[in-house]
Amino acid sequence: MRMTRVEQKAIELAEKYINWLFLIVMTLIGIYVRYAGRNAQSGDMVACLQPWFDQILQGGQVKALKTQVGDYNVLYQTCIAFMTYFKGNSMYIFKAFSCIFDFLLAFGCAWMLTDLAGKKMFGKLFALVYTAVLFLPTVVLNGAYWGQCDSIYTLFIILTLYYLYKEKFIRAFVFLGIAFGFKFQAVLILPFVVSYYFCKKKFSISMFGISVLVFWLTGIVAFIQGRGLLDPFKIYANQTKTYESMYMNIPSFWILAGNDYGNLKTFAVQLTLVLCGVGLYAIMTEKKKITNLEQYLNTVAWFAWTCLLFLPAMHERYTYPLDILLMLLCFIHLKYLKYAAVSIILSTLTYGYYLFGNGAIDNKWHAIIYLIAWAHFTYMIVKQDSGCEGETSLEDFVKKA
Repeated sequence: MRMTRVEQKAIELAEKYINWLFLIVMTLIGIYVRYAGRNAQSGDMVACLQPWFDQILQGGQVKALKTQVGDYNVLYQTCIAFMTYFKGNSMYIFKAFSCIFDFLLAFGCAWMLTDLAGKKMFGKLFALVYTAVLFLPTVVLNGAYWGQCDSIYTLFIILTLYYLYKEKFIRAFVFLGIAFGFKFQAVLILPFVVSYYFCKKKFSISMFGISVLVFWLTGIVAFIQGRGLLDPFKIYANQTKTYESMYMNIPSFWILAGNDYGNLKTFAVQLTLVLCGVGLYAIMTEKKKITNLEQYLNTVAWFAWTCLLFLPAMHERYTYPLDILLMLLCFIHLKYLKYAAVSIILSTLTYGYYLFGNGAIDNKWHAIIYLIAWAHFTYMIVKQDSGCEGETSLEDFVKKA
């Protein structure tokens, strides 16, 4: 029996709008996957987030912003205050808020890579990047299962990088300030931004003042309620003293050396500064170039990875932006797939330990694998030709498959 006219028309319509249909289907599946994790209770949710929610609710909602609740900065505390106006289980409210940013992050990553690569918007590349970010294990687990907010500040990091590359510097530094407003871990891209300032010489150092001002302004609702004007800065200063451990559930270099925070902390910070300084030296002497999108993104990834490996008191969730960056690089060239695989698999293991008790990631082999991957990544981006062949991108690999 031959295909009917209606079937033919339906298939023709589907082929015409295949990318849009794909995006819609992936979005619906993404919603369902996150809905399935709605009842998972993490330690942070039980011990921190829900008690903060209740304390702010009982303290008068927005009026409660006059005092510090929890150890997150004023901007996220403000978000919690507005969340309290929604009725229902606070765990579901937290997770819904974070998951909304999962989709915004996936959209933002797809938009950035598609636009900067000069490809058709909402085409094949856009659909593939959107889907890859949306279903990255740590992205799903972070918001839908853990109830954490790493997709939020990472979205603003992506916007910072997007506008910095486009040379729309005011927007870039505004978004950098917002990223800092949500999480201090936005500092992981700061060494790159500083290096980019010296490399490109296209914006004034005063631009960093925009980020500081925007960061301060993220506390405006709390200031109106009587909060101290310097509180956003004091909170982060206090956070640096909260976790006195060389590593926390992350394959850090310091697993190999030891967890003596008192004696190793200063050395760790200095070693990280030296390595970032070497990176800056390589850029300024043009041993490491930043002349195209691939070089731009692999340089950001290198600085972030270096900080994660060698700074003290790093947590497993801090690898979130690095995993995103390495995955985006796979869509430029398949040679990055091995690095993305190592980083994402190890990140997933750390999430599994915290959420499901699958075993601690303090095994020295985890740290050795992570260190070797970083060292090889460093060698590759400096020594190898950074030019990308079109047929070696993940997009074209999927196309051929």
